Amino acid sequence: HQLAHAFQKKQIVVPIIENVKGNAESHAFELLMDAREINPCSPMNHVKCLAACYFDGIGIKADPQEGLRSSIIAAKYDPRAQLELAERINTGNKVKKDPETADTWYRKALEGFRESAKRGDDEAALQCATFYEQGWTVERNLGIAAFWWTRAAQSQKPSIRRIALEKLGAYAVEPAQSGE
Repeated sequence: HQLAHAFQKKQIVVPIIENVKGNAESHAFELLMDAREINPCSPMNHVKCLAACYFDGIGIKADPQEGLRSSIIAAKYDPRAQLELAERINTGNKVKKDPETADTWYRKALEGFRESAKRGDDEAALQCATFYEQGWTVERNLGIAAFWWTRAAQSQKPSIRRIALEKLGAYAVEPAQSGE
């Protein structure tokens, strides 16, 4: 129980699960279960990791239904988890393919990314740009994508800035006045 708290507070769940094998997988899985019981909404990394364990049979027998359930819990709070869930459902990756349900999750993800980007999350701005560049659940609009790339291009993170500048250079379009 104390180890589960440590996992949760330090957010070290994903690297540990990815680097353990054999019996250690089962132990790490048990710690993840404890962490989910303690606090099911923060941080979401441990719930997303549990979903991966269930989907891929890491530390436990594969159980796609439980993987889906854990994915939905994480998706209630995190646009990145919403996007992962949408992609899984849209492609039918270990769950029933359902484009209509996937579209609902894509829309929730875009809304969450948009809100995070407005608060200064540069990675979320890149995600917003991708939605408009690709036309995921919205009409493809490179002007709105350019709006979000312009925001991301001001990032302090070199990798985000580089991607945004590359996209702006590749499309050479005027940014829209807003990101919606």
